[in-house]
Amino acid sequence: DIGDADTLVRLATEAGLDTSEVLSELTYGSRIAAVEEDVRKAASLGLNSVPTFVLDMRWAVPGAQPTEVFTRALEQAWAASHPGTSSFLSVDGAQDAEACGPKGC
Repeated sequence: DIGDADTLVRLATEAGLDTSEVLSELTYGSRIAAVEEDVRKAASLGLNSVPTFVLDMRWAVPGAQPTEVFTRALEQAWAASHPGTSSFLSVDGAQDAEACGPKGC
């Protein structure tokens, strides 16, 4: 019963959340305004599925998608926000442009 505070506290604690923070949120609702703003923003963008991944506040990938869909979406978002540059990844995953990696530049 997600309407039962004791159940919510138990589940949240089992998931690793701090019990006192959960109790405080249930009592005072300090995050409600932020959640409501997120819901308004999603509605203003026309989002109506969960999950939906928003890229650069301009593109959305709705629902669970294969890796290839995310790759294409990221490449398109990168190209649109960086006109005149090569894509950050080629089809085979090789670096096209200068980039820093885990071992440095």
